[in-house]
Amino acid sequence: MPEVKIEVCPNCRFTLVDPATYCPYCGVQLTAPLWKKTGAWILLFLTCYLFLQCNLRLMKGL
Repeated sequence: MPEVKIEVCPNCRFTLVDPATYCPYCGVQLTAPLWKKTGAWILLFLTCYLFLQCNLRLMKGL
């Protein structure tokens, strides 16, 4: 038996049985757009990369 994930709209408290991008009752967007998710991952990757590069350069100087 497949597991049913029940979500609740944060705006109108409408109970959603099926996963949805927008609430069918009030129309509020429930998930972040794909470009925001991709941008967040790129920003996280660049931050980690630059942090490692900075640490490696500091370790060479010691």
